[in-house]
Amino acid sequence: MSGGRGPRGWAARTYPEQQIVYRSPDGGWNRYTYADAYARIQRAANVLRGLGAGPGDVVGVLDWTSRRHFELYWAIPGIAAVMLQMNLRLAPAELGYVTDHSGASWVLGRRDAASGRRAAGPAYAEGPRLGRHVRLPSRPDFRGARLLSGATEPPLPPMRDFYQLTGANVVHAYGATETTPLVAVNPGLKPSLRGTLTGEQEWAHKRRQGLLVPGVDCRLVDEAGHDVPFDGVSQGEVLLRGPWIIERYHQLEEDTGRFLDGYWRSGDLGTIDPDGYLKLTDRLKDVIKTGGEWISSIDMENAITAHPRITEAAVIGAWHPTWQERPVVLAVTDNGQEVPIEDIHQLLSGSFAKWQLPETVIYVDALPRTSVGKLDKKTMRAAYAGIYRRATSAAPS
Repeated sequence: MSGGRGPRGWAARTYPEQQIVYRSPDGGWNRYTYADAYARIQRAANVLRGLGAGPGDVVGVLDWTSRRHFELYWAIPGIAAVMLQMNLRLAPAELGYVTDHSGASWVLGRRDAASGRRAAGPAYAEGPRLGRHVRLPSRPDFRGARLLSGATEPPLPPMRDFYQLTGANVVHAYGATETTPLVAVNPGLKPSLRGTLTGEQEWAHKRRQGLLVPGVDCRLVDEAGHDVPFDGVSQGEVLLRGPWIIERYHQLEEDTGRFLDGYWRSGDLGTIDPDGYLKLTDRLKDVIKTGGEWISSIDMENAITAHPRITEAAVIGAWHPTWQERPVVLAVTDNGQEVPIEDIHQLLSGSFAKWQLPETVIYVDALPRTSVGKLDKKTMRAAYAGIYRRATSAAPS
């Protein structure tokens, strides 16, 4: 890592005065510069070498999102070792399995993390919370700032409200653990599109995951593995290949179904328009198949949460004796009162055909979530799998 080589060295050499703002373990805010960070990264790399770590060795990191985690993120690969980011929410036995399976020779972590106590710092991968209401003591001024959203697509109303309240833009991006992690980002309209869209069209454009970053090759394929056109309409599974995209899973023998012709199969459904913008429409396991057609649960959720009284919504597919699956909506309202289903249908009618509209809306106090804050649709599908078992109705009219 000597001589300023690599992205961190370049940043420290070119913008040494640029500040990094981070949260300290006591909950306060601290700052240091790119130059300071790079010096600490080099020292961390030297400590790792002193421990005997070198090219190809696996080094685990058991820590919350912290300054040290950030520095190790660069120091470990800087000595050509392999960084293993370990999930603090796993049980001790599960962490032991991860350590053994990965072949880690060292695990670096803070004492309270290793003992299972929650750290004072920010939590790890909590997931999106734009739909929650928070009362601020004063109107914040974040003009010029950008909030990066890399998880579930945020609905348009909270994005617009956030901009009107703070002056900051929500920038959508896409990636996965297997893509290390960035694949696409949507910082705004590319030059050829500026001035060609209305205000509402520009807001709708912000929902796209964006343009592929240089170095990433992408295909969209149908259920038979055939490529679909980049016309903004044809849906296909997103397949990815590139220098930082996974080629194989570690010590996983049965991984052939996870790759196709050298491309990693993301499990995401999406479209790419003629301008090159990627738009995810659903997860393959979450898409609702009804009467031989697909319904996007993500698009329906975002449309429903546009209702001023609905704070959160999840759409799942439930088995149906006639139509294979039908959409079931689980919703949370701001006052606990139900919204008439006619209002839901009216809200959806601009974006969904009549046959796609849900017959069932269930109001709940909260939506189940996974350990990383994502909607737990597996649990929801299991809970409502039999809701149409006795259904004898004909096609939705």
